[in-house]
Amino acid sequence: MSDITEKEFLQSYDITKFVQPSIATDIVLFTLGEVDNDRKVSVGPLQVLLIKRASHPCKDKWSLPGGFAIPQETLKQTAIRELRDETHVINAYLEEFGTFSDSHRDPRGWIVSNTWLGAINKIDCHLRADTDAWDAKWFNVSITKKDKGKIESKHQIFTTTEYTLHLDAEDNSEHLTATTFCQKVMNHGHFRCEWTFKDSDLGFDHGRIITEVLTTLRKNVQNDLTLVFEFMPEVFTIGEVEAAYKAVYGLEDRVPNFRRKIEKYVIETDAMANKSAHRPAKLYIRNFDAF
Repeated sequence: MSDITEKEFLQSYDITKFVQPSIATDIVLFTLGEVDNDRKVSVGPLQVLLIKRASHPCKDKWSLPGGFAIPQETLKQTAIRELRDETHVINAYLEEFGTFSDSHRDPRGWIVSNTWLGAINKIDCHLRADTDAWDAKWFNVSITKKDKGKIESKHQIFTTTEYTLHLDAEDNSEHLTATTFCQKVMNHGHFRCEWTFKDSDLGFDHGRIITEVLTTLRKNVQNDLTLVFEFMPEVFTIGEVEAAYKAVYGLEDRVPNFRRKIEKYVIETDAMANKSAHRPAKLYIRNFDAF
């Protein structure tokens, strides 16, 4: 083959020789419910934003907000645009989570989901449903899990866990569940986790996506507490940060040594919250250098 320049190669290159998937973004946006009327801040429980689809496929099913990427747009720009257009949520913290590419995850064909983990303080949200979604709601989210057994051989170890996702609409109008299996495999010293979608009240594979994102979020927060602060307003109390941490894990009891865990992330201000209370709490801001 004679030498050609890259420009000449690209001029003759036919990209249609390869099957191309459609690329979409899905956003798993978390917030905290139960807004305290005095401080106007969120204190829990953990909630996820869902939209009710207005058209096929999965018409009338609750699903994650999201949509297809368009040319000259990054996938983060797609996520921001779709979240704004479908729910009117803007200025959310968004972090790329991963890719879901099972060939049968969408009945329309080969559609790859680029999924984003999001977090926002609830008082910054004013929900509105648009053309692709005729309703948008916050759902309280929790997960129960059941170990299904362990198998060991000479070179492999398999453990299977059944996760059941529970979603309860904030207005108590809906209860949704989804079941997903996670098989952890250790093979010749290499570890991997294989997720299997079982059944779901949600559209597409969004029950599996939420389950994976939340279980991963819980692991990551143990090592990096900065994400917890994405639920906070500009100023906050230590108690409110602890409430956010407890909401992520579904905890009820106080977290031991929590103030010490977050001391490097916060700076004390001279202001006090709820000055009329018997023991008014000090207000803090983020320590910019720790983020």
